[in-house]
Amino acid sequence: MKRARTSSSGGSVTGGTMDIKPQLMTITGTTQTTDQYNVVKFSLPQVRTTRSLPGKSIILEILKIYWSLPDVNNGGDVGVSIFATLATNSLNRNTADTSTNATYKADVSDSNALASIFWSQAFTTSGVQHVHSPQVSDLTDENGNGVLVATDNLFFIAGNVSMGTAGFATCKVLYRFVAVNLEEYIGIVQSQN
Repeated sequence: MKRARTSSSGGSVTGGTMDIKPQLMTITGTTQTTDQYNVVKFSLPQVRTTRSLPGKSIILEILKIYWSLPDVNNGGDVGVSIFATLATNSLNRNTADTSTNATYKADVSDSNALASIFWSQAFTTSGVQHVHSPQVSDLTDENGNGVLVATDNLFFIAGNVSMGTAGFATCKVLYRFVAVNLEEYIGIVQSQN
């Protein structure tokens, strides 16, 4: 049985591309040793189509982010924090820069930060605390619309405080392509660079 198309322009949920099937990309990196950042630049997928949409540009819409960071218990019985931010630029961070809880707060405050996560372990003298992964950041609104990204790269910025060893970090980004008017595209590009 064929599905009837209700309009040729797509729908408000799909951004006009008729793409309702999200895709997944994975960004991996490591957390550096104690009190250091690791910055991973990740090239975004590009639309490879001959289809033309007059007056529109096709960009990414990020729906969810699945975070997996090292277990904070690796630091022992000291106050350990580990954090990560996904952003449209490097937030002026470089690998091996000093990371602190205060620098994380500055990262979150930056308008180019799309989402972030912060895990912490307080001083404990008994028992073991483990963080369950993955943690999910849902970037959609009540209508299922996500955050639009019109840059060529994303930056995965991971840092820690008092983490004794380096650890493996990853985020999986659930996204889809959407078509936006050129005026909106230009505004998004200007705001994300």
